[in-house]
Amino acid sequence: MNAILRLVWKEYRALRSFWLALAVFGLACDASIFAFVGQPQERLPGLLAFAGVLPAGFALGAGAILFALEREEATRDFLRYLPVTSPRLFTSKVTTAMLGTLLLGLLLAAVTLSDVRKVLTGRTVAADMFTGAADAAVVYVVMVVQAMGWSVFFSLRSARPLLAALLGALGAVSCIGLTHFSAERLGFDRPQWSWTLPVLHLTAAAAIWSANVWLGSRWLHGRRVIEREPWADVGRFSAYRRLVWQEWRSSWRMLTAIVILGLLVPLLLWLAFIPTTVLGLALLGGCSFLADQEGRQFRFFAERGVAPRQIWIARELFWGGAAVALALLLFAEYWLALLVVGLADPEARRLFDALGWVFQPGGYLVWVGLAFAAGQLCSMFFRSGVLAATLSVVLAGVLAAWAALMHKLQVPLWWSAAPLIGAMLAATWLRSTGWVLQRNSVRAWLPAVAVLALPVAALLAGVPAYRVWEIPQPTLALEMARSAPPSEAAKAAVTQFLAACQSLTLPKSVEPSPWNNPYDATPTAEEQTWLTENAPALDRVIEAVDRLSDDAAVAVSPPTSPVEWRILAVMLVRYGQTAEADGKLVDAWWRYQAVFKLARFVRRENGVPGEILGDELQQSAAVQLIRWGAHEGQTTEKLRAAIDSLGRSEAQLPPLAEVALIDYQEALAMLEDVRTHPEQFGGDAVLAARWTPWEYTRVRRLLAYMASLNVSDARYAEAALSDTSAKVPFLPRAGEFAEVRRLWQTTTFSPLTETALYAENRRQLVCCLRAVQLVLAAQAWRLDYDALPEKLGDLARPFFEKLPVDPYDNQPFDWLPWGLRIAVRSRNAGEIPAGTPLIYGRGSTAEFVDQRERTRMTLERLRRRSADDRIVRDTPSLAAGGVASAAESTQGGMAAMPAVRAGGGPMGPDTSAASEQGASEVGMMAGAAPVAPDAPQYVEQLDGLAFPIP
Repeated sequence: MNAILRLVWKEYRALRSFWLALAVFGLACDASIFAFVGQPQERLPGLLAFAGVLPAGFALGAGAILFALEREEATRDFLRYLPVTSPRLFTSKVTTAMLGTLLLGLLLAAVTLSDVRKVLTGRTVAADMFTGAADAAVVYVVMVVQAMGWSVFFSLRSARPLLAALLGALGAVSCIGLTHFSAERLGFDRPQWSWTLPVLHLTAAAAIWSANVWLGSRWLHGRRVIEREPWADVGRFSAYRRLVWQEWRSSWRMLTAIVILGLLVPLLLWLAFIPTTVLGLALLGGCSFLADQEGRQFRFFAERGVAPRQIWIARELFWGGAAVALALLLFAEYWLALLVVGLADPEARRLFDALGWVFQPGGYLVWVGLAFAAGQLCSMFFRSGVLAATLSVVLAGVLAAWAALMHKLQVPLWWSAAPLIGAMLAATWLRSTGWVLQRNSVRAWLPAVAVLALPVAALLAGVPAYRVWEIPQPTLALEMARSAPPSEAAKAAVTQFLAACQSLTLPKSVEPSPWNNPYDATPTAEEQTWLTENAPALDRVIEAVDRLSDDAAVAVSPPTSPVEWRILAVMLVRYGQTAEADGKLVDAWWRYQAVFKLARFVRRENGVPGEILGDELQQSAAVQLIRWGAHEGQTTEKLRAAIDSLGRSEAQLPPLAEVALIDYQEALAMLEDVRTHPEQFGGDAVLAARWTPWEYTRVRRLLAYMASLNVSDARYAEAALSDTSAKVPFLPRAGEFAEVRRLWQTTTFSPLTETALYAENRRQLVCCLRAVQLVLAAQAWRLDYDALPEKLGDLARPFFEKLPVDPYDNQPFDWLPWGLRIAVRSRNAGEIPAGTPLIYGRGSTAEFVDQRERTRMTLERLRRRSADDRIVRDTPSLAAGGVASAAESTQGGMAAMPAVRAGGGPMGPDTSAASEQGASEVGMMAGAAPVAPDAPQYVEQLDGLAFPIP
């Protein structure tokens, strides 16, 4: 037993550095997960992954070290003189490796125990992640034992630990992949065959360990092993050729194993292209000086006067050339897999697209260079081949993650990642002389350390500075004038209004929303019952809201939620509809007006939510006036009063620039809340608070820049809306707004909204108010002349000092007094039957000029020129019976908008041949097939804002 303990102690000392390196790395990774991720259910997958991968990696590396290291350090002959047998030696080595694997796994698993307990006892949604954990643990243990068996097998047959580890990994991957493939092909992966997969893995592990036991019992006296090739006489070559040839003779097996492993893994796990690239290139770099490190054979060159820089160049030429070849093969394999697998699997295609930037020429060059440079750095600085290879993969993974982060943040890779490649290559170049001559003084190490430390320090300082200074300085002063406090009378009116609101028990929800389509919005039976029961309370609310002054503001009292204000507005609109149905047009008018005043009340001093809600409320009331104006018993005087009231409502809208500044101040307050309490806003905010405080400065500058653009656009829009002689009040800084959206996408945490298009929201509201004024004027004209005017210009003098124009281009609205020949659909008014008079606004900014022109051409094609123009009740059927896109239904430069199924049956017997001919004409204009006798009914989609006149 004493001899066994001594042998175990010897193996412990051989594996100690490797075990400690993986343990420290695993604990550091776990600590980073705890630092960056706040919730246990979010941390657990990463913690369990490290607790599983690192012990498996130790088992693979330790098994390769056990026997190959004895030959590499020439201690095998020494063991033969000891009073120990081969079976006892084999048992001590394998026991030590298994105990080390078990201890590493327990150490890393212990870190996860607290989170596992929290997830299981906290009844979180992540508790189901432990379903089938016992079966998975059994399969994992068997696979680890199998992987160690393969590495021990090649360690028994090889004299190079790293080669044994690579061959062991290749054998384990191939065997495990073949086992899973066979189980899937034979159907053993089904639930009723859940026991077969562990049995297959156990069988494979038993087979390889049986071979190991047989070889281990004869290892001390066996002689047939894979030894390093003796250096051949290559005197006819130059010095560099001799060094390259010598490296080939001693390392061709290692090179072959790495290349096969790098190409085989993506074939078995075709989604592993990214880690395979890092693994393969890092291992090739990690072998750059392996042959010279083994047994300190670089002394051979020092004793014979070989220049250290020649050795460096020769090794980089050989392994760098191999890295280029492997990188090209992986590049070709990636695009082949994308073609073969990615096109057939949509989920895989999305993953390929997300990671595709790595395989673009620029990103791939940086990715490959970082992996190889990290490997050759570790190969020179660490003597143990297995430890150097492990740290090469770790360092390459860290650098690859840095490059991926720089790409995500859109920091140029040419200065944020590429300089690290040159720094690592320069470090080994400067260290090569001291390495060959075994100079370990501070002076010998200083150049290599400095050339690494300076670029790293520059990047750690330069990237945060770039992140902050990437945001332009705002061009406008962002100071807001303080408004005067409300008067005592206004406060009293607000108190009375809120008291009236508290007497109401509002419904929890109302459907449909009345401003989506005013023509089919009528109270439901439940709403009618509620209105009847609460009529006195609603009357008190209307009287109270009528007494609110312009400086009144929402107090922090119920109802405070914007959703509740919206429900109150809906019920007021419903209340007006009931009065309208009873012919009480004056009562309906005052109820609709109450919604306008409620919108002004909600807007004041409530920031952006109040502004957005106020726009919705005013639009909801404005569109109701269209049907109200066409009601029987309407008079010209009432319509004129409504037109004047809508004009005053537009003039009373709060300045957009003030709204933009309020939003900026609210965003700054929220940002300060995020900085103070980051745990309430998710992992990105915690990460910024703990590790990247400059991101708060970046967000603050970005908010200021965005607010500057919003204020500028708001002032421009207000000027254009007030001066109708302006030609095109489009967004003058659209390119800068696009840049703001890009900057938001590259910000690590974003609890706030992106750009707020205040001008666009205001233009839509103003478009609605002006169009409704024109509709009411047209209805008043019809009352006076028993017909609609033929052109909008006829309405100018009787009803307006200056005719309202479309706020999107300050041009007259499109006026279609006889409607269109077919049915159309608008996003604000729903389906509009053929022949319905309407006013149309373009409703889009400069970014959609082509779309607006296509819509104008569609209106010209489908416009009825007179009351005698034929109406086509059934529009032409589409080719192949489907729904055509705009691109598919274009003919002669005129694009028909996408057709939408509108309901209705086939053409009836009263459809004349003339109407069918008219339908065919429209179908030819729209680029569609002629109408068939059983053609279904379709409508065309319009992209602007349509206001039909009932």
